[in-house]
Amino acid sequence: MFTIRSEHRIVTIFRGAVLTIAAIVFLVMGVINCYRMTTPAIDLNDPDLDWDTLKAGQHVEMDVDFIMGEYMYTTEDGSERSRDYMLGHLDVNESTGRYYIDGMLGFKVTSGYFDKADIISDNCYRWWSDTTGEARRNTETIHVEGILSNMNKDQKKYSAEFMTKAGFSNSDQDKYFHPLYIANNANMGKAFLAVGVIFIIAGPLVLLYGIKKR
Repeated sequence: MFTIRSEHRIVTIFRGAVLTIAAIVFLVMGVINCYRMTTPAIDLNDPDLDWDTLKAGQHVEMDVDFIMGEYMYTTEDGSERSRDYMLGHLDVNESTGRYYIDGMLGFKVTSGYFDKADIISDNCYRWWSDTTGEARRNTETIHVEGILSNMNKDQKKYSAEFMTKAGFSNSDQDKYFHPLYIANNANMGKAFLAVGVIFIIAGPLVLLYGIKKR
């Protein structure tokens, strides 16, 4: 029959093992992220870039100046932590001089950039619907650099609903929408490594303490 002291010893050993495993996971994730960030960033503002070639795991950067609108937000403890906006990749019809959207993907924005993202979105809407030629589009930008990620189930659902409300047919969505999103996570790898180093020190110490505990 286990005594309370022996049960505490087992719990301590378990915690040490969990910390050690978590350290390995964080270190591996940090190394992978840092390695990806060493590759030259793909400039999403490049007018000659074919967004059909984009895929998860690529290092990208962009001066975001065309936001179509917000399609999703996340909360924690009743406060908004992040919002997902839809980006549009623009091309121009050389015969008519009119712009059109030939690519769309998500853009995750943290709380400190909500206001600027909304300003860009409002400016873009006025510019897109303007018939006087007076509206301006790129009055504000948000620079983003990070790793492209696949959208999760909720992101795909709400982005599809957003595009439908915006007037994009299913065929247009299949043709132009890329279920990817970007976020300012350029320093994520360093953060993972830092946490991994802390855990790799703490884990074995807790594990050793539990083994020696009587």
